[in-house]
Amino acid sequence: MHPEVEELRPKLKEILYDCAVDIRATKAALFVQDGLGRFELVTEYGFRGSIREWADANDPMVDRCGRGRTPFFVNGMAAEPRFSQLLYESSTDRLLAAPLYSRGKLIGLIDMRDKPGKQLFDEGGGFVRTTESAPFGTSAPSLKPADIQKVFTAPLAAGALRGMYLTVAFSGNPERAAHELMGVLHTHMQVMIEQSLHRGELARAQARIAEKLVEPDFAKYPELRRHSELVAQLCESFARQLALTPAEVASARIAGIVHDCGIRLLDYDRLYRKPDLLPEEVSFLREHPLVGAAMVEPLLGSEMARVVLCHHERVDGRGYPSELHGDEIPLLARIVQLCDAWVAMTDPDSYQAPESRESALATLHRTAGEQFDAALVPRFIEMVRGMR
Repeated sequence: MHPEVEELRPKLKEILYDCAVDIRATKAALFVQDGLGRFELVTEYGFRGSIREWADANDPMVDRCGRGRTPFFVNGMAAEPRFSQLLYESSTDRLLAAPLYSRGKLIGLIDMRDKPGKQLFDEGGGFVRTTESAPFGTSAPSLKPADIQKVFTAPLAAGALRGMYLTVAFSGNPERAAHELMGVLHTHMQVMIEQSLHRGELARAQARIAEKLVEPDFAKYPELRRHSELVAQLCESFARQLALTPAEVASARIAGIVHDCGIRLLDYDRLYRKPDLLPEEVSFLREHPLVGAAMVEPLLGSEMARVVLCHHERVDGRGYPSELHGDEIPLLARIVQLCDAWVAMTDPDSYQAPESRESALATLHRTAGEQFDAALVPRFIEMVRGMR
């Protein structure tokens, strides 16, 4: 461990405990980048040795923090298959993680687990509060105006916004470690505000691009548009059901819109709803994930293109085009696959004869672990049964 980090360990322990108390987590751990691509466990509270000593880019929590840049939570082992092993190894079933960024780079993360009484983590919990620093293991009293000796104030510059400041009061002269941590917090807040300002604009632009991929100005495909919109709505709802981040929920909706965009270039007008397709016609239509991924990649990026490419893969490896297995298939592709199949089975305007809800639910039960992700199917069924 770096000497600087070792020197800061007592202060970091205090801050970590204070954060865990605020969130009401029974366990908390802090990981810091070691400069070699790994995140080393600096300090922990409540795990009692049941947590990993380090994590790298393959760790699901590091990956999620690096992509989302926002805190996220997982309530239950079945809620998010990527985290089930991580939860199992530490005998926990709920986690809340907060990334730490400095100058746009992920430098660490806070890993918190469980609440008393099996309570759920939710978006109402805060990550920063103003308190007086107190020794580890004790509660911090409120800081009264008369007690303030030093005040840290810095402008938050984000986009065109002006007049925002980060202000923290101290009851004494803050130590060097406190100054350093406040600098990290200040930078992190500016990055997060900047991202929030642009997220809505980016999401609207992506939605317009997705709609044009399905239905360009010079051509109309009402059946394909209807199917894509129904799948997109279901993907968005299911992503929320799984407690994914707002960015991932938005991506799930975009994926639902564009998942079949490649099919309109494959003699769609002639082959859609055609009964008794010839083997060569079936093979031809199976090219649509490849065509769709090629259309999506330059406009919506490689991650979205991979979701489109993989939405007909099966967890048992018998899907197409690449016969991927299990977690080799991106999570969003597994979500789209379930939602796509449900709409195809139950929509009265589908290309196939619609099934009853109970028949479609039975199909999902029967094919869980074969065609569909076994951990996602019960969550999807729970959501569908709760829909009117």
